[in-house]
Formats: sequence, C-alpha cells, structure tokens
Amino acid sequence: MESPRARRFALLAFSVVVLVGGMNFVAVRFSNRELAPFWGAALRFAAAALLLLLLVRAQRLPLPRGRGLLGTLLYGALGFGAAYAFG
Repeated sequence: MESPRARRFALLAFSVVVLVGGMNFVAVRFSNRELAPFWGAALRFAAAALLLLLLVRAQRLPLPRGRGLLGTLLYGALGFGAAYAFG
C-alpha cells in the first residue's frame, strides 16, 4: 500500500509534467512567430541543457567521460537531434 506522501508526490510530479508539456506547445507557437524555427528550437534546447546541467551539479552527479561520453553524445544527436529535425 502506498503512503499518502508518495501519492501526493506522484500527483505533484504528474501535474508538473502535464503543465510543462502543455506550456511547451504554446511557447513553441509564440517563439515561431518571433524567431526562425531553428533559432527558437536552439534557444529552447540551450535553456533545457542549462537547467539539466544545474540539476546535475546540484546533485553532484559525475558527468560522463570516455566511452560513456561518446555514447551520450551519439544518443543525444540521433535520439533527439535527428528526431526533432525529421519531425
């Protein structure tokens, strides 16, 4: 049986994901009115990368090195970059 605290946390996490996901489409629409699509996408990805880097630093997680870094870069380039480019 789940604790009430775990349920509240799950509901909060779900709410945040839905809110951020819903706001993303609105932000894309407004940024595409003012900027070229690739500039808008580059700015959004740069902001997301900065937030992720701050989260990694706050949790003191090590950044990948060596083969792990190569795999991470390939996954990012193909899994996200190519998917968004073709989409």
